[in-house]
Amino acid sequence: MSSTNTIVIFGAGNIGRGLMAELVSGAGMLPVLVEAVEDFARKLSEAESFQVLLEGQQKSVRQISNYAVIPAVCDSEVVDALVNCSFAATAVGGPNLGSIAPLLAQGIIARGRPLNILVCENWPHADEVLGEAIESAGASREMFASVHCSVERMVQSSKASLDLTGEYGQGIYADAGSWIGDVPEIAGLSFRGDIDALYTRKIFTNNAGHALLGYLGFQAGCRYVYEAAEMDEVRIYLEELLRVAGKAVVMARGMDQSEMDKHIETLLNYRYVNRGLGDTVQRVARSPIRKLGPGERLVGLVRLLQQCDLPTLPVSRVIGAAMRYNDPSDGECVSLAGIIRDKGPDEVLRSICGLASGDICYRECLDFYNSYK
Repeated sequence: MSSTNTIVIFGAGNIGRGLMAELVSGAGMLPVLVEAVEDFARKLSEAESFQVLLEGQQKSVRQISNYAVIPAVCDSEVVDALVNCSFAATAVGGPNLGSIAPLLAQGIIARGRPLNILVCENWPHADEVLGEAIESAGASREMFASVHCSVERMVQSSKASLDLTGEYGQGIYADAGSWIGDVPEIAGLSFRGDIDALYTRKIFTNNAGHALLGYLGFQAGCRYVYEAAEMDEVRIYLEELLRVAGKAVVMARGMDQSEMDKHIETLLNYRYVNRGLGDTVQRVARSPIRKLGPGERLVGLVRLLQQCDLPTLPVSRVIGAAMRYNDPSDGECVSLAGIIRDKGPDEVLRSICGLASGDICYRECLDFYNSYK
């Protein structure tokens, strides 16, 4: 495999295939997918192709047929691919980064020259987590770059096939400052110097907006995200949250206001109402304990709003609804309900959210919690 044409991607799921493989394939490069689930790796290899349907502002279909698959258990093959690749990427989920670090370290040591790794994870400080794990596995920091990314494209899988559906016009931002050497020219992969601001924008607009649609959508009896986004009352609350979040990010991170306004309009008019994605309330509302964490999309936004002396009511409304979310198939949801049953909603605000009883938003959250059923 030529080092200029091969990209090793850990994780052959939605982002691994529906974003990274689609982008590098479109640039004439060969995606090499490293997959931990052996049955899925075999199925993907035998299929020889899959489609990525892009929906939204426009529609397009990409047939991906020029790719390779390596089961993660085939250590020597993975290491060989890392030795010969141009760069690598991860799309395995934050909790799984530690498990791929030893293989990455072996590849880095064997190749004898620096390896750039795009960390395509929706997980706090994922680049630092991976970097520390690789270093602990024996690779020198000088020989690799764990590159902070902000994944903008949503991708949904199909139960009936290997095909995927994603957002047209959305790609990935990567930190230009941490990349070693010349950056590759790949449409949809944008290298920026303000990656922290872009990631903050994503968490507190994209993700916080989804949380609102999930928890308020559940209260309204919606199944799909677009149904919630099309409800007048929910739409008003969504716009209110996005505007105040956007203002806070501009104030705190120095982002351009016109760029922020364009981003929010895209979310409102294309992402959240995109019926082609078939995104569900259950998906965006799942794992409520994680999403109520101190640095996450809701409480983290509360802290940013407090820092900027902006109202927290638009977010407190969502936190109150999140504490009322009920999905018996979601383990975190069951645990959250147990905490509330045994110790009351105050305990969630204190021990999970990290809010103090003296915070204005503390009372706001409780008032909204009590207003929901």
